[in-house]
Amino acid sequence: MGNAFQRWSTATPCCPPGSEPIKPAASDYEPRGKTITLSRQDGGKPITVYLSPPPKPSSAAVLVAHDIGGPFTGRHKEVCDQLAEQGYWVALPDLFKAPMPLVFPPWFRFPYLFPTIYRNMTRPWKEMEQDVSKVIEHLVESEKVERIGLLGFCYGAFTVFKAGGEKFTKAHPEKQKNKKPMFVTSQSEDKWEIVKSVCVPQMVLATNWEPADWRPGGKVESILKQKEELPDCRFEGFPNQKHGFFIRGDIQKEEVKKDVDRAFQLTLEFFHQYL
Repeated sequence: MGNAFQRWSTATPCCPPGSEPIKPAASDYEPRGKTITLSRQDGGKPITVYLSPPPKPSSAAVLVAHDIGGPFTGRHKEVCDQLAEQGYWVALPDLFKAPMPLVFPPWFRFPYLFPTIYRNMTRPWKEMEQDVSKVIEHLVESEKVERIGLLGFCYGAFTVFKAGGEKFTKAHPEKQKNKKPMFVTSQSEDKWEIVKSVCVPQMVLATNWEPADWRPGGKVESILKQKEELPDCRFEGFPNQKHGFFIRGDIQKEEVKKDVDRAFQLTLEFFHQYL
């Protein structure tokens, strides 16, 4: 089962072979935030959001787009709480229609699970955009937030790059100031059109498991740095780690924890600069 679990957890469009496997959230971690439910005006599925508050009033927030395992796996909540402690409202919405399985589905069940898995991995931006906009609305109206950054892991960086595009930022001029992805992927859309549409500062932290185009010195960095409005995009490499290490890596290993800490510090510095 262990080998099958690893094959399943890395056999996704946004996770290259050999990536860190999807892991359940640590049972001994006690989240500091709370889970809320936001209703959608169009009658769509209510949005489940993990919301972690800052220790004192703040006008800045970070919206976290989860990886392919879903929002309640790995260290998602821990990272949210760590960011909140640094003075940000942090919102982690569930962008999936249904929970992803955390174990390799037996072959006789796979035909029944496949539609759910496929819908989650290929959910169109127009649907996720409504969810993201609703979370932003809550942060602005209920928590009095004025500046919002985005943080995306793995699958979630699709959301970050799409929300960093000109169309979305014009729709939310006061609410969407800066975005920041961690790992970059694409779905059924043209990834280069997505990259070219970005109009706010970005930082990408990439392992050698990511395609060369997305690593430091790659095509994505070249495209973004050609934009006059994006003079300070940053690309940092983590050559000793596997894709997914920030959320899924074994931090009991010294070399993994060292790079997880470095990644968090870079994230914090970027948000402090722009938020």
